[in-house]
Amino acid sequence: MADRGVIRPQGDGTYVPDPAAAPLLAACLLPEVAVTATFTGPGEPPALRRFQIAGETALEVRVRWPEDPTCELVPLAGADAVVRELAAFFRLSGESAEPPAPSGPVPDGSERVPAPRLEEARDLAQAAGSDAARNLLEGAGVSTGVAGALAAALARPEGNGALVGFYRGEAGWTVRGFGFLAGAGGHWLLRPFARAGTEWVEVLPATPAQVVAAVTELVTSAVAEGDMALAGQGPGTGIPVGPWNGGAP
Repeated sequence: MADRGVIRPQGDGTYVPDPAAAPLLAACLLPEVAVTATFTGPGEPPALRRFQIAGETALEVRVRWPEDPTCELVPLAGADAVVRELAAFFRLSGESAEPPAPSGPVPDGSERVPAPRLEEARDLAQAAGSDAARNLLEGAGVSTGVAGALAAALARPEGNGALVGFYRGEAGWTVRGFGFLAGAGGHWLLRPFARAGTEWVEVLPATPAQVVAAVTELVTSAVAEGDMALAGQGPGTGIPVGPWNGGAP
């Protein structure tokens, strides 16, 4: 970095960052927020994107390991630019489809499914079709209308994504996230939670715009809570996790 002028040697043997590069170095080495996104399209290998934010500076970290041991840092214009990149990555840009229409009533607009049952339904939908998956979901307590629409999406998926946001607090890193499914009939938001020692997933029919809104909320609220935690106002709410990759995402 010294050879490239990113950091400057001082007379006492230390280095200081070039003023123009300091915000990028902060986002790279001491991020307040780190976001990891994955997306798998039909017949495609999983794709991964990583973003880091410090203050008003954001960057994408492009890693090509193991093919290339180096990484590329791409500056972005703040959290809003991260949201735009994620919307395009999740293939949500320009979408205007309606949410999946359940064939039966949905009292509060969402259903809660034990995570193992949802995984079984996904595998069964691929192996035996949507009817078998619908029966399994109904047996797990999902209403008939939602079970049918969700099973159809599981049988003919058009995209499967997940977004995890980390922020640095006084007690370490905190994480929150969600998944989403695009399939026959529309999009679904998938929000994991734990209850009585069991992993569950809240399943919610959504428009592409609502998925983008969830992305925006996760990124911007993580930035806000990261700022609060760093200001000594507490780590906020979430699930504490240990640092990874040597203390930074």
